[in-house]
Amino acid sequence: MRRGIGVSHVQQQRQTKQQMAELGAQITAERVGHIADQLETLEKHLRELMHKHEKEIKSDPVVRARFRQIADSIGVDLISSNTNIFSGALGLGNFYYDLAAKLVEACMKERKFCGSYVPLKKVIQTVQRIYDRQAEFSSAPEKDRVRISEGDVITSLKKLRCLGSGYHIVTLSGVSYVQTTPDGVSGGDVVELVNFALEQQNARRDALRRGPSAAPETPRSPATASSVSSPIGAAYVLGTHPFSTPSTTSTEAGIPRIRECLSLTLEQVAGGLGWPPHRAYAALRRSVRDGSVWVDFPTRPRASQETKSKEKRGSVQTLDDGAVYWFVSLTIYGEKIG
Repeated sequence: MRRGIGVSHVQQQRQTKQQMAELGAQITAERVGHIADQLETLEKHLRELMHKHEKEIKSDPVVRARFRQIADSIGVDLISSNTNIFSGALGLGNFYYDLAAKLVEACMKERKFCGSYVPLKKVIQTVQRIYDRQAEFSSAPEKDRVRISEGDVITSLKKLRCLGSGYHIVTLSGVSYVQTTPDGVSGGDVVELVNFALEQQNARRDALRRGPSAAPETPRSPATASSVSSPIGAAYVLGTHPFSTPSTTSTEAGIPRIRECLSLTLEQVAGGLGWPPHRAYAALRRSVRDGSVWVDFPTRPRASQETKSKEKRGSVQTLDDGAVYWFVSLTIYGEKIG
């Protein structure tokens, strides 16, 4: 008898669990169906909103960002595919890929002036000029002209990741830059070095505003100005860049840019950042290769060069060869662009 009662109890428990599972599946199906109906209704309203404000979405970056935010919240992808009705009607996928191509072009154009760190606002200004010229050529009404924002730029740069990581947004001393590194290296010691240089630059600028005598002396090497190894950034300093303004060669306080230029030695970088000399040297040389820093080598007598060649490779004496590293392009963009 006891065994019969036990078997019945087990069967009843199994039946109860099965009923609960079926009930749960039914409730889940009803909820999923209800959510699907809600999403379908929201998608319908989104289509109505799209048709009603299509021109504003295409031209106004604020409206475009809000519309994308709404679409993302209900799982509608406006960019990745042209097969859905939203992407096909708005063409946002093509817009962002076209913007990405223009961003790369602008970064390559500005890289020869400011190295591997191109200010984000400068990139936006350059690309906006391209869109404005296209609108003027097509005689588009002012209200229908495309306006781009930082959000558009960030979204477009994300689309470039499929080609490799060579473009990143970094913040240096409160200013956003597009870091253009073809080998995909971002962050690390180079960013710390640039941040340190910008901090030194801001301190120098404040000192110059208080008076020329308050500014620290710029380290000099026996080399002349003509021995600077790379002309990168010189057009900005001399005011010959095609987009330069009268304020390019002097600051609001009337301080000449050449007086404001920051230069550091290996010893100053290693001491300021608390790095061993070889680490500071590697970061400086990387910045020189990227075009963000100039290097001014001293002129050595022949006997001194022969003595140096006999020094142990990798020693501190070999690394600290008296070179002066100039952060000219950072000087130009140390202040925010309006």
